[in-house]
Amino acid sequence: MKNIVEFAETVLTETVGVNGHSDKDWETLTAVAATTTTWAADFAQIYGSTIHNCTYTKGLLEGVNAADHQASFAVWYEALVSGKPGEVFWAETCLIGLYHAAADVNNRHVIAMVGRIQEEFLKRALEAFDQAQAIEVYGAFKRAFDTALAVMVDSYLHALMLGMSEIGINERLVTRIRKVAIRQMINKARSVLPLIDWSDALSVGIKSIDDQHKKLIVLLNALHDSGTTGKGNEQIKEILSELLAYTVSHFAYEENLFEEHGYPDTAAHKEAHLALTSQVSKFNDEFRAGNAKLSGDLFKFLRTWLTGHIRGTDRLYTPYLVKRGVK
Repeated sequence: MKNIVEFAETVLTETVGVNGHSDKDWETLTAVAATTTTWAADFAQIYGSTIHNCTYTKGLLEGVNAADHQASFAVWYEALVSGKPGEVFWAETCLIGLYHAAADVNNRHVIAMVGRIQEEFLKRALEAFDQAQAIEVYGAFKRAFDTALAVMVDSYLHALMLGMSEIGINERLVTRIRKVAIRQMINKARSVLPLIDWSDALSVGIKSIDDQHKKLIVLLNALHDSGTTGKGNEQIKEILSELLAYTVSHFAYEENLFEEHGYPDTAAHKEAHLALTSQVSKFNDEFRAGNAKLSGDLFKFLRTWLTGHIRGTDRLYTPYLVKRGVK
């Protein structure tokens, strides 16, 4: 089991690999530290009002003076924005996360608090610097603070692993139990939620095509419902057949518009249509032959297929067709 320093370093390494936090951010923060460190007391007040005065997180103050606690946060903030936080900064950040966990301050509360501070930092940066520099400074601050947030909230996991090891359960077993529990939660969620819920985010801006996409969503949700409620194979086969037929019809409608209006990327779009139709057709054939069954992986594919196709390739043709009067 890793100690707190090793754990913090692991989270740090993995997080910066995703969010791009680097030494350049520290250089950017160091250059403006004379300004940003003066905001420490105000940000500590935000931290205090968010954490200390919240009905759900007051446990953090048990046996602790509120003013002292805010002062400690101000010191931590100054270390962050100085651009030279020191060797033990990340381990101390992990320790803060453990303090939160011990007081039943959940990750959602910490994330909400960080969001408020980041919003205020951006506002002040825009007031203190010209726009280009403000954006640069805010980006450096946000990446550094987001990295710190990752260390804080992952401390929950570290604490859980430590607790489990104390009662003789090793980390590998805890990880396995967690994965099983997550899979169970996903399966339960599938039984009460639609596969896809239409929203304006899925609109391509052409009503006739949006209406067809809505119909596809209705069919996918019907298929999903038939799988989660244990309906018979004959009904599932019927829905699958209708889904396949409507998919072919919808793609043909789009392709006719492309041909009619001379859409320049018609060939690539047709190729994508053919690939997607083939995948749905293949599953339909295998299900009818008894070689396949409805599963979470299938629904994940179908959801990704439709939303990805709509938000990706379909939106590429919208400006071209709208300009030519397609509605």
